[in-house]
Amino acid sequence: MSSKPGVDLTTDEQRASYGFGLQFGDQLRRNSFDGLDLDAVLAGIQDWYHGREAALNDEQINASYRIIQDRRKAQEAEQAGKRRELADIFLEANAAREGTAKSDELSGSTLTVTSLGPLGGVATTPVINRPEVAIIGPNRIVERPMLVPDGMGGERIEKRKLMNISIS
Repeated sequence: MSSKPGVDLTTDEQRASYGFGLQFGDQLRRNSFDGLDLDAVLAGIQDWYHGREAALNDEQINASYRIIQDRRKAQEAEQAGKRRELADIFLEANAAREGTAKSDELSGSTLTVTSLGPLGGVATTPVINRPEVAIIGPNRIVERPMLVPDGMGGERIEKRKLMNISIS
């Protein structure tokens, strides 16, 4: 593809600029919120890029951020309540099944978290010690090359921080 309506994509600079826009758009979509106004986003980018005075001050912008964050928190709390109801239904149905452990039978059990990451371990096998019922062992965080979507239907290689987690 060398052009889109209204956009010339024939030079390397234009294609790289378009790719930058796709990456920004991918981030924007993943961090979107109800009511996001793309025209306002583009106006903010253009004002910043061209060194123009911002239409809003930090206080006005931060007040709007807080309102949107409060809305998100309320939505998340509502969804958490619905998930809790579904979990209770599942637990009740599971308790009625023969051969399954009930919640009160597992009460008092312990889960241990041990970390060998500071010692440089990247793959460990934690050993369960009684009275624990499970052990989780996060390992060292390392940077590795990963294939990630490039926003144009393909993939690109990026450096990402990864950590193995061992569970016994």
